[in-house]
Amino acid sequence: MKVIFIHGYDTNPLKRKYQIIRQRLADLGVDCVMPAMPGDLVPRRRDWVEVIKNEVAAANGPVVLAGHSLGTAAILLYLDQNAPGNIESVVLFSAVDVGREKNREKAGGNVADFYCPVDYGKIRKAAKRFVITSSKDDPVVEFFQSEDLRDKLGAELLPVDNMGHFKGEATGERDGAYFFLVIKSVLFHD
Repeated sequence: MKVIFIHGYDTNPLKRKYQIIRQRLADLGVDCVMPAMPGDLVPRRRDWVEVIKNEVAAANGPVVLAGHSLGTAAILLYLDQNAPGNIESVVLFSAVDVGREKNREKAGGNVADFYCPVDYGKIRKAAKRFVITSSKDDPVVEFFQSEDLRDKLGAELLPVDNMGHFKGEATGERDGAYFFLVIKSVLFHD
């Protein structure tokens, strides 16, 4: 099993929370890749989708796609455009509804390219399992988007309190540990 984790907007895989995920999964013998997504503050969906496509194609077996915030949008867009057949599970942290027009305004419009109509029926069939976890107090991505995506994808929704947008404290320990526990539970059906 390979985990491909797609980070969110204006961040990178060198952040402590992402390193925690990678290290703890490695300790369990799970391969985890976290590509640095292109575009800096003005990313483009085609570029992010292409990175995901290449990572999935390079996998020799089942894949778990996981992402945070804008990374969840990129994963949904990838699944809308591709049907690779090896996606075991999808884990979305602070899940963003790419079909919601109002999301085009986020990040000062710099991420508008990620929001467009998609076929949620097709996306739903692209993986065996969808898990969404979001904090009810997320100031960036409203919790109702996770509830809507739960219904559209037939996903399991794991709501949490007082975690905000999972931007974490300075070290990212809490968010990294939480992300790891959710991914581990999906991998090992805990």
